[in-house]
Amino acid sequence: MKIRLGIALLVLPGLTAFAPAPFHKPERTHAREITLSSFQGRWRVTKIEVSRADGRHLPIRPTYTHVRIVRHRWTFTYGDQEGASFDLTLDDRNKPPLLRLDGNVNGVGLIRRLGSQVQVAYRWGTEANRPVSFDRLPDDLWIITLERV
Repeated sequence: MKIRLGIALLVLPGLTAFAPAPFHKPERTHAREITLSSFQGRWRVTKIEVSRADGRHLPIRPTYTHVRIVRHRWTFTYGDQEGASFDLTLDDRNKPPLLRLDGNVNGVGLIRRLGSQVQVAYRWGTEANRPVSFDRLPDDLWIITLERV
């Protein structure tokens, strides 16, 4: 019995010596983070609200159905019809990331991931008007909730 146990103890470590090396897993960004790269594609608008400082945001009827992000370009669409389009900048060094839309009108805001959805809170104006946190949004921001198509 002692011989069998001794052989088993010698053989067991040898079996793992010939096991294949694990595959290399590419480093992933944290699942909660959103970057310009992870934001690419077509997004369906699930909800639009206007913020209220007391937290009772007002739902509004959307005038567009989707948002499309291609490289550094944000485009509102209604079905397949293109609407307003803006140059998009995301500064993901900040938490939550800062969003900037540049075009005929300029917008500033924040962006965050909510499970499988993305939420953007923005207003038209300059950096001085930028919201700083989703926790206490001031009055009159557009809050768009998006879901990847």
